Amino acid sequence: MTHDDLIIQYKLDKKKLHRLFDKIVEFLEDKGVTITYTDLEPIVEPDIYVIDRELKNEDKHHESCISDGMEIYLHSCLEDIGGICGRLYDILHVGCGHLYQWSASDDSHLEFKGDKAWSIGSTYHLHAGEDKLREVWNYESEAGVLALENLKKILRQYKFDKTFSKKMIRFFNDYLKTDLNYITSFYRTGITQNFFDDWQYNSLTLPMINLDFKLHIKRRTNKCIALINVRQSLMVK
Repeated sequence: MTHDDLIIQYKLDKKKLHRLFDKIVEFLEDKGVTITYTDLEPIVEPDIYVIDRELKNEDKHHESCISDGMEIYLHSCLEDIGGICGRLYDILHVGCGHLYQWSASDDSHLEFKGDKAWSIGSTYHLHAGEDKLREVWNYESEAGVLALENLKKILRQYKFDKTFSKKMIRFFNDYLKTDLNYITSFYRTGITQNFFDDWQYNSLTLPMINLDFKLHIKRRTNKCIALINVRQSLMVK
């Protein structure tokens, strides 16, 4: 299965997906976030993060999305990172999810906020103990809930039709659950698998969350990676 198969299965309009991406960029830029398109491979050292020999083949390895807390770097070649579906997931998950955690004030209601959230997201958790994996699961879940709530807000704000909105919310919800399972499994075992092998169709809808808190967006000294490099390299066939 590929991202194009998912577009067909969820009956998503590809033109509307591209328009949605543009509106998410506009939404984030209005908050002071910078979106930069670049070749991400020179930015990070892949051997620090990739342990599978097959994935060290540069033809298969592409970072897709990283951030320093204020700027989001997207890999310039759309085909390398799974097309528009992969790009939408990256900017929603990182820009509308994790960036909200990293930028949340201390008095916000989030469990993971500010420096605590950044510390978890910028740490490699391979073979971590079950307590740490549970914390990572909760951290990633909270980012997913934030991203989903922001997605709903963007769909309303930019007046996407109800049919497309409903399909996109279902698709993103399933994508989040699949990604969460994949990341946790990799951290626990160190074994990489095809991302689509355990796609979570019709997964339980994530709970709602209140977005009414102040963001204090700031640039960090190191860039957060959060395993995106391993996940995306297995998606692209």
